[in-house]
Amino acid sequence: MLHDPVHLFKSIRNNWLTEKTGTIHLTINSQLFKGYWKDLVSLYEKEKNNVIKLTNLSYKAIHPGVIDRQNVTHMCAVVNEKTVAALKICDFKETSEFLERILLIWSYLNIKQEGMDIRLNDPNRASYKYVNDKRLQEILTFAEAVAKMPGGKGWKRNKSFTSETKISLLNMLYGIVDLIRKLLNEDHQYVLPGIFQTDRLEGEFEIYRQLCGGSYHVSVEEVKNSLRLQRLKLFSKLDAMGVPISQCSIIQSECCQLDLNEDDISYLDTSVSSIDAISEEENAALYYISGYVQHKFLPSISVSGTFVTNASEFTELVSRGRLCHPTEDLFQYVRYAYSLFILLPNAEMRFQCVRYISKLFIYFYTALPFDLQALPINTVVSTILNCFFKGLTKLNESSDKVSLNIEDRKVKKFCK
Repeated sequence: MLHDPVHLFKSIRNNWLTEKTGTIHLTINSQLFKGYWKDLVSLYEKEKNNVIKLTNLSYKAIHPGVIDRQNVTHMCAVVNEKTVAALKICDFKETSEFLERILLIWSYLNIKQEGMDIRLNDPNRASYKYVNDKRLQEILTFAEAVAKMPGGKGWKRNKSFTSETKISLLNMLYGIVDLIRKLLNEDHQYVLPGIFQTDRLEGEFEIYRQLCGGSYHVSVEEVKNSLRLQRLKLFSKLDAMGVPISQCSIIQSECCQLDLNEDDISYLDTSVSSIDAISEEENAALYYISGYVQHKFLPSISVSGTFVTNASEFTELVSRGRLCHPTEDLFQYVRYAYSLFILLPNAEMRFQCVRYISKLFIYFYTALPFDLQALPINTVVSTILNCFFKGLTKLNESSDKVSLNIEDRKVKKFCK
């Protein structure tokens, strides 16, 4: 029997969260790694009200309820390379190094397709083709470190995984290494350990079951009907807005046709004066977005990331060789656009309209001396706005900004 790796990594997160001091110690090759859950809480608190964030951490990822602890997305928000990098630049070095070891084993096991190493530019995500692959030895080394943990249960557990998690984790780690080697010795060309998971199947089936009224037993025909309902969800929302489905690609509102209001143009002056209020974490995230824009629209130009070293550190940490550094003009334009965006009272309908805000951003571009002539400015503005609106859907409820419903954002994106 082989335990599901996904469930066990959720257990690792849950054990870390529920340990009485929120601390886990792991000794690998005589080196002690310490993980403090409070550091993740502090990181989340630092950026929870920011529209643009370094990580995917949410309230439910940091403070999961009983049901939320079974959610794979919440676990992946914690065991994530962006979280590791953000912890490092925010001076939570010990927790960053601990989480990096957990993430490394997760990347070794979560390989579901051939060629992931090429697509993601990450050699750790390559399929297994040789019985002496060094990653297999690293998995065994991690297993030996887990075996040395004292275990325990409840208040008797001290900076360790529970005995149940420890035993199951060892079973899975040793078992999956033996399985990979056995399959390779049987003349299989390669092995993808991410295939030995049930979580995707369980997640999909749960959606279909809920669409059938939450019944425990459902028929094949009911599952097929649920699948059809899933595909119709967005169209139903569009139809509820009074728009024929046949015209969904050309949806417009009155805001789309509005000329720029003089009062709205006044926000530009305020945004310029408040540019210094952007936090270091936001600057790092904006640098990352700017680099994405540079890579997407102008990848042929190589830019040195020396003009703003503090903001570029996060991008360098998560880069695997393909992320770009933006030009200084592009980075500054994205910063000013963000400063303007967070000033806008987005509870008003026109400031939820992508086309109207695009006009404001383009006016901003023409009003200030940004050298972005080599870039398609209209497309760049659309890309930046999509990132900003996505951030609005993830804001904490305590934020003074209006958090747009995520389905509303999907409809807006679907229709633009």
